[in-house]
Amino acid sequence: MKKITLFVAAGFFAINCSFAQTNQSNVKQTGNDNATDVLQVGSTNVASVIQDSDLNMTMVDQAGAGNTTEIEMAGGENTVNVTQIGNSNQAVSLITEANNVAAISQDGNNNSARQELDAADSDASIFSEGSGNTAIQQQSGVGGNTVQLAQSGDNNIVTQSQIGENTTAFVTQVGSNSLAVMEQNGVSNNIGLLAEGDNNTVVVAQNGANNFAGGEGDPKLSQSGNDNTLVLSQNGDMNASSIIQEGNKNEAVNSQLSDENVSVIQQVGNRNSANVAQRDN
Repeated sequence: MKKITLFVAAGFFAINCSFAQTNQSNVKQTGNDNATDVLQVGSTNVASVIQDSDLNMTMVDQAGAGNTTEIEMAGGENTVNVTQIGNSNQAVSLITEANNVAAISQDGNNNSARQELDAADSDASIFSEGSGNTAIQQQSGVGGNTVQLAQSGDNNIVTQSQIGENTTAFVTQVGSNSLAVMEQNGVSNNIGLLAEGDNNTVVVAQNGANNFAGGEGDPKLSQSGNDNTLVLSQNGDMNASSIIQEGNKNEAVNSQLSDENVSVIQQVGNRNSANVAQRDN
């Protein structure tokens, strides 16, 4: 009887070990003073980390099933933190320059996040809570850029692309099925967006220098309601714009095609439409 008990216990131990080994972690470090910390709790999680320089630090924390993380650094003194809680989340962080700080946090299922940092001394962060959200951040240029993105809800999409120096973009999305697309090209351009509701659309493009549409804790672009559309294009220098929508099915378009223009659009109610164009001639 004692032998049978030991045999059964050994069998359970072997089964548990086989389940515990379904996670995969691959770490490759080339250089000096690099550090990597990977924690995987669950099953079929995959983590791949490549550090190809000096003084890089990576932390990966996965809890759930079917999550994947890919991190690759070709510059030195970078820091990347990835946290995944849930199932089937995907996170990619690719860094080619030095002194960057990147973070991805996913809490939910089937979320996708991708960061491509090709500029030095920059920050990038993605926080997704919910399911089916997509977040993409791309930075290139001289450096000193900051992008921050927070999503809470389901099936939202945000893309942030910045080329230049000392540019910032801060986005908060609360709701579901919303889209935000942002592109900045130049020096010291700033965006701050707060979108609360469902099925909202935001498209922002800024080209030039010192254009302003909000910042951290100061969203000059805001949507509160459902099915709203906001489009902003600033092409020039030192333009400032604010668009505020409170209600449903509102549309606002602002196009500034010269320098030092100021525009404010505020819509309170439903089914309002505003179109503003400013240029030299």
